[in-house]
Amino acid sequence: MYCKTHVVTVTTGTATGTGVTPNVTGRVLQIRYVKPVSGGFSDGNTVTITTEISGVAILTEAAINASATRNPRQAVHSTVGAAGTAPATDYIYVDNERISIALSAAGNGTTGTYYVTIG
Repeated sequence: MYCKTHVVTVTTGTATGTGVTPNVTGRVLQIRYVKPVSGGFSDGNTVTITTEISGVAILTEAAINASATRNPRQAVHSTVGAAGTAPATDYIYVDNERISIALSAAGNGTTGTYYVTIG
């Protein structure tokens, strides 16, 4: 399986900031946030990660205080659109669009790095 990791550096203005990957196609395998030793986002920030055009939700997380690795997945449904009886998930697929990383409550003039792995 071929994987590619895109490095996205986000710098905030007045407590908010947005960064994007280049256009990607494939499964979202992992998103990793690495908080720098100094100058990083304020503790308690919120990140919302979606596809830029279609708005597919990939990850929303609040109260972030440290580096973290996430493997986001989406719920699956039957052929008639009903959720299964047991929780079942699958990869989130992206088709030729950018992934947007938006932050709030992250402090003014702070920076952080996200690693988005597509496979």
